[in-house]
Amino acid sequence: MRAPLRRVSALLGTAFVLASFIAPADASPPTRADRPAGGVVLPSGRLVTPAGDRWDLGDFPVGLALSPNGRLAVTSLNGRGYGAPHTNGTFCNQHAGAHAVECPGVRNDQKGDPRVTAPDEGLDVVDLATGKTVQVVAVPTRRDGAHSTCNQGYNCFGIGVTFSPDGTHLYATGGGLSAVYDFAVSGAKLTLAHTVMFPSPAASVPGPPVVGAAAGYPQGVRLTPDGRTLLVVDLYDSTIEAFDVAGGKAPLLKAQALLPGGIPGPVPVAYLYDVAVSPDGSKAYVTAQGTGTVYVVDIAALIAAGPLTTALPVAVGPAVAVPYPILGLNHPTGLAVTPDGSTLLVTGTDSDNLAVIPLAAGIPTAPTDIPLAAVARTTLGSSPDAVAVSKDGRTAFVALAGDDAVAVVDLATRAVKGYVPTGWYPTAVAVGPKDGKVYALAAKGLGSRYVPGIGGYLPQPGGTLPSGASVPDGVYYDAENMPGLLTRFPVPSSARLATYSAQARADIQHAAGFDTRPAHSPVPAVVGGSSPITHVVYIVRENRTFDQVFGDLPLRRKDVTGSPKLQLLAAATPNAHQVASSYAISDSFFSEGE
Repeated sequence: MRAPLRRVSALLGTAFVLASFIAPADASPPTRADRPAGGVVLPSGRLVTPAGDRWDLGDFPVGLALSPNGRLAVTSLNGRGYGAPHTNGTFCNQHAGAHAVECPGVRNDQKGDPRVTAPDEGLDVVDLATGKTVQVVAVPTRRDGAHSTCNQGYNCFGIGVTFSPDGTHLYATGGGLSAVYDFAVSGAKLTLAHTVMFPSPAASVPGPPVVGAAAGYPQGVRLTPDGRTLLVVDLYDSTIEAFDVAGGKAPLLKAQALLPGGIPGPVPVAYLYDVAVSPDGSKAYVTAQGTGTVYVVDIAALIAAGPLTTALPVAVGPAVAVPYPILGLNHPTGLAVTPDGSTLLVTGTDSDNLAVIPLAAGIPTAPTDIPLAAVARTTLGSSPDAVAVSKDGRTAFVALAGDDAVAVVDLATRAVKGYVPTGWYPTAVAVGPKDGKVYALAAKGLGSRYVPGIGGYLPQPGGTLPSGASVPDGVYYDAENMPGLLTRFPVPSSARLATYSAQARADIQHAAGFDTRPAHSPVPAVVGGSSPITHVVYIVRENRTFDQVFGDLPLRRKDVTGSPKLQLLAAATPNAHQVASSYAISDSFFSEGE
């Protein structure tokens, strides 16, 4: 799920136009060899200067898996289904006829035509040997009105993606669908072998609809070390499923257990996120975002409990799952177990820390909290959301979504050794099984990068806007204009890590020296300072870049910084231009919202 927009307060004038969500950073999508000098400035005013090799991906990648032979990196896309390599999957309305609510941007006379495709979430498969990226979607599929919130009822993916130990299968979770996808792997090719739909227990809850009743929103997924049992956790249902995948056959649901803090009730409490498995395959560890809890699940007891019926489920007993509240851990998300099974690592996304939890016979004991912030007291926080461990178990690598970096943590000294810059908003991190290098996934990549005339899907050319202006040909909708990014770098030496750390901190503080306000500025120089401003009116323009709407202003105004060549919608926004001319406008408003 996309990161929530950050709430930013500002005092910039009697009336304020907020229109600068993303400024395109480059006129063409960068490639591995195209490294922008000095980095890319984000709308937050920060820089991103990704270290190492890079590969462009589709929209908002969130999950990452590396094949056991080290050849493939597979990422799950949780956005709108667009972005490099710009692939669409499901035929538009192939099962439901032409409905105006579906396939936005496709003309009515084209709906139902099998040549017209609709966007699917999917997987990006990066062949690390050749550098090529291919997008794979789970088609064919079936139209299901009960899941219409999931991309108009077609294919969706969650954060979960994992290879079988022998590398012949890859399993991925269905996100907005209660589904698990089973892909057969041959070389660098993924082919959908099975799609397994499984019931959401919330559907049987009497009374008002329960959140997740149509789909439990399966997220994290892991295989036991023997490759026989696939474990899946559901965000909304607060359930954990065990599937029998032995022999590479279609996954069979062995058990489905409700963890404490889940249904019954109209609103879930636990919000399960990810799952890890002990090296001996006896225990599973599950993070619950809403309760600051890690559940310890006995896998054998889970399987023995059997499948839930369609009746209202009852939370499983302590024989199956035991909750362990971790003090000081707010919003736990990513987790990993060290190779020797002695330690559990959990990221606290809202507490900006890593909990290092010793395990006694697989049971958590007193944790140690490691603060992770690259720069103290930043407005956004570091937001750690994923963790991986080196093969020798001595070092942890933590994705810091808020700091656009990976923290390198020494597990012996329980201290952060340094930071390595990544793309914007890293969501996953992994260690190469063969090369030992670190792979980092950035959901927002380098921000908006496409300019008009380089492909596009929405809207169809030839239409008209309410103002009578023609619809421009090309991409101007931010939701499909922000390719994700995969980066790879060797574990840095101490000297190189010191350089990386200095760069990561400088990137975060890039905008700190931009305060050029005059002495009479109504914007106070310090938080809590006085100002004559009493009210601020925000006019928010969603999903458009500043230059797309106001790129024409620098042609006649010296107080606005913009790019006229990127202007697309000036003729369609006369009211916004009038407000901008009559009151105040900000072309450098530092917001994290895309």
